[in-house]
Amino acid sequence: MNTRRCLFASASAGSLAYVAGGVTIKGEILTSAELYNSDTATWKPLPGGGLKTPRKKCCGVMMDGKFHVMGGYGPDRVPMTSAEVYDPRTMTWEVVPDMCPPSCGPYGCPPLCAVVGDELYAAEVADKKKMELWRYVKGRNAWVSVGKLPATVACTGGWGMAFKGVGERLVVIGGPRGGIGVVEIHSWVPPAAVAEEGDGGGGSAVPLRWEVIAGRQSGTFVYNCAIMSC
Repeated sequence: MNTRRCLFASASAGSLAYVAGGVTIKGEILTSAELYNSDTATWKPLPGGGLKTPRKKCCGVMMDGKFHVMGGYGPDRVPMTSAEVYDPRTMTWEVVPDMCPPSCGPYGCPPLCAVVGDELYAAEVADKKKMELWRYVKGRNAWVSVGKLPATVACTGGWGMAFKGVGERLVVIGGPRGGIGVVEIHSWVPPAAVAEEGDGGGGSAVPLRWEVIAGRQSGTFVYNCAIMSC
């Protein structure tokens, strides 16, 4: 990319990849955003400019055809609760207050978010005893509990856990609790239709039916994943 960075937000739509925010090797927290075209293998500044507020350790998703950048930390090191939403059609950014999902904690990874069927989900992993799955209710700008994450998934502040939307499935990859063992890939298919009120389709009191679709022996390697052509 044109500006080297890490801990940035990113998401893709078709042949286009969006990148925003992050921090440079010199510690500068960025507002700049870039667009990558895989058909031409080129980077360019995002039309319409960058974020309104510098942020690092933020997460990014595509939902309803828009690039959402959520959470993160600014230069004052205070966790940010807002989101910034980029509309490629108008090439403009909009700030959405209090859209940030549950935090992974001050030393944790960026918020763990995924989109399935244009619905936004987040994993709350700061409290190892809680390990909650949340869904964003667009009409109320609020998060509601869906249920529990797979009981065998372990991570440290979100590091070492993958949380992605793959087709119609929500996929979680996590290592075993307590060291070497088997790392498993879990998947759950959210309901085709979810209500704007009430819970997110499972209810925190109703166990979600997570399906183990694969597993392998694990050492101390930190797992994550990327999704292509879904």
